Amino acid sequence: MDTVPQHSLPKLMDLDETASVCHVSAHTIRAWVRQKRLKPVRICRRLLFHPEELVRFIRDAQNAPQSSPANVIVPKGQHDPAESLASSPRVGDHLTIRGRE
Repeated sequence: MDTVPQHSLPKLMDLDETASVCHVSAHTIRAWVRQKRLKPVRICRRLLFHPEELVRFIRDAQNAPQSSPANVIVPKGQHDPAESLASSPRVGDHLTIRGRE
C-alpha cells in the first residue's frame, strides 16, 4: 500500500475564515486587499490568505500609531465633525416619508 507523502504546506485561509479571524466583514478584507494592506494568494478568482501574512498584518496593525481626535487637522474655516456629532439631531429627524402623513 503506497502512502502519499504529506507536505508541510500550511492551509490557506479563505475570505470568510480570514474575516472571521479579524472580526470584520468580507467587504473589509477586500478593501484591505485593494489598499495593499493585506496580500492574498489568488487562485483563479478566489482570495486566499497565508496564515503568516495574516500574522504580519495583525502585527503591523498593532504597531501602527493610533490617531486620536486631538490629532485630527481641520482645515481653516471648517468645523470639527466630532464637535457637531454631539449636538446633531437624531438620525431620521430631518427625513420625511412621501405618501404618508
